[in-house]
Amino acid sequence: MKISLEWIKEYVGLDITVPELVHKLTMAGIEAEKIESIGKDTVIEFEITPNRPDCLNMLGIAREVAAVLKKDLKEPALLKRSLPKQACNISIEAKEACKRYIGTLIEGVSVKSSPDEIKTRLQALGNRPISNIVDITNYCLFELGHPLHAFDYDKLKGGQIIVRYARKGEKIVTLDGQERELDPSVLVIADAERPVALAGIMGGANSEVTPSTKRVLLESAWFDPVLIRKTSRKMGLSSDSSYRFERGTVLAQVQKSAHRAVDLILQHAGGTVRSYKDVGGVGKTKKKPAIVLKAQTVNDFLGATISTAEMKRILKTLGFGVTAPSADALRIVPPDFRADVRSAEDCYEEIGRVIGYDKLPSSLPLVTITSMRSNERRIKRAAIVEALLKQGLQEILTYSMVSREAHEKSFCAQRGMVVLNPLSQEQELMRASLLPSFLSVVIENINHGQKDLQLFETGKAYLPGGEKERLAIIMTGAVKQDWRQAQKRTCDFYDLKGAVERACSALRTEGPSFEQVSDAKFEEGQAASVRIGRNEIGTAGRLKAEILKAWDVKADEVFFAELDLEALYAMKQKPGRYVPLAQFPAVVRDVSLSIVSAISFQDIQKAILDLNLDMLKEIIFKEEYLGEKIQPGHRGVVFTVVYQNQQRTLTEAEVEGAHQKVLTSLVQRLGAMVR
Repeated sequence: MKISLEWIKEYVGLDITVPELVHKLTMAGIEAEKIESIGKDTVIEFEITPNRPDCLNMLGIAREVAAVLKKDLKEPALLKRSLPKQACNISIEAKEACKRYIGTLIEGVSVKSSPDEIKTRLQALGNRPISNIVDITNYCLFELGHPLHAFDYDKLKGGQIIVRYARKGEKIVTLDGQERELDPSVLVIADAERPVALAGIMGGANSEVTPSTKRVLLESAWFDPVLIRKTSRKMGLSSDSSYRFERGTVLAQVQKSAHRAVDLILQHAGGTVRSYKDVGGVGKTKKKPAIVLKAQTVNDFLGATISTAEMKRILKTLGFGVTAPSADALRIVPPDFRADVRSAEDCYEEIGRVIGYDKLPSSLPLVTITSMRSNERRIKRAAIVEALLKQGLQEILTYSMVSREAHEKSFCAQRGMVVLNPLSQEQELMRASLLPSFLSVVIENINHGQKDLQLFETGKAYLPGGEKERLAIIMTGAVKQDWRQAQKRTCDFYDLKGAVERACSALRTEGPSFEQVSDAKFEEGQAASVRIGRNEIGTAGRLKAEILKAWDVKADEVFFAELDLEALYAMKQKPGRYVPLAQFPAVVRDVSLSIVSAISFQDIQKAILDLNLDMLKEIIFKEEYLGEKIQPGHRGVVFTVVYQNQQRTLTEAEVEGAHQKVLTSLVQRLGAMVR
């Protein structure tokens, strides 16, 4: 919102420098963004917050200036004029969308150039002067904040004004020269035959005022702000009028603005008021409830020492109705143009900001220490995050809303929740899986040269039954280089499996098992269901090549796992216990097997664990081999078995006996061949 200081001086005296004024207004919540000199005038552009439409005009800013400078406010004087008894032909069909419409017919006007004072003020604000009639409507808009419009009365079919919704198939050429198609959701001002203006937004070319105009119908109305905002967005058309109507105008201001414009038109364009009609009127307006302020309460809230008289002065200057029922109390009634003031706290803010936020003393709030119940879910989530970070993974944060295309090309089995009012096509769905979000991160990183990724996130998935907390892990490229390894190794399913196991172990749950399944998003034979006991908590596997192609992910293999944290949180936790470091050496035996391809390493582990060997400490998978030396339908598996006793050193005979039991079990139960 731009304001002219020369114009402001008409309403309030200024005896301070521009920087001082800008500082005081900024400390009062009216922040200046730009200051420039235009001729002999100084123009300041302010950032007006959406809750302060009363400041979108000269008089509103002048009121703020008067309050902070302790000056009197001089409002524009309106001439007392008797209105003609003859009524304009005006009717409102859309009564909810237009609660008041004042039409004033002025005959015998002379349309010409505006006086220099009006032109200079409009030009300072970046508005192009057109003619005295049009300029006066703009002048009143900037002065009082209420939009007006002038019609050439002789161009109105039947001399009639109807406020209605557009009919299907109707069109209008607006003042910007664009033809626009209308539909029944658009509020229009129409004559007896066709629309002549988009209500609250822009007039039509078929009724504009020109140098030949002799009779002017002046419109001053109130339109529903939500409807104007929707129409402006639908039409892709914004104006100074729509900007103000969208933020809300005041019913009582409709008449004041109309009378101010009539005074100026008669003064600068001549003519006579022939007819007048106020449709709707103010009627019985609901009075705002009074707010009682205690001076001590105000000061306690602000941490200041402000006198009751100063509080009264501030609020009266800002347009509030103020009475003093007692020496230390005020009874406040907010003005119609301050819809944002509803409570005593709002009044405290008004007093504090006018005093100046920089003038209020600083103090620390009084904080009472109370006990808080621990959040078990947060503790468990933090444990998982810490475990994965220690594993070398990086935590990411992704958007919960995705596009339909992203959802579909990720082969998500469940349907995402549709967003009713998406801001863009990229935010049409609330994701049912974290996979689309993760793939967008993967492609972004790969396109920027970062091809080695091990990422995870604890985020929300949104399903018809409600939102669910999920843990997702994705891996591609090389694993982090270990100085002990001569060659780089690309990540595989077992790296993903290890990360899943580490996440579960962080909660001290029973170890997860992995069972081969078919899943639409994973390569056949490379997908696993993750289970703890009988409960399935997620899936893991290698993403299908079709998904990578659809996303244009330039990577040979991408591994992904997604776990249901809700289910994981509900799992029974094993009690933690301290186990001292073993003081006696471990004995390591490597095992190389040829085994049927369908038998998983988990089956191998189970065959060994079922022996319940006390000295068995660990089973470590090392590698898988597929090649000419292995018969068809089989694969080679190499793993390490670690034996150890906490109380003594194991003998060679004890280890050999236990190891023979392991090998025998693998041969007899799984049909394995020891290589």
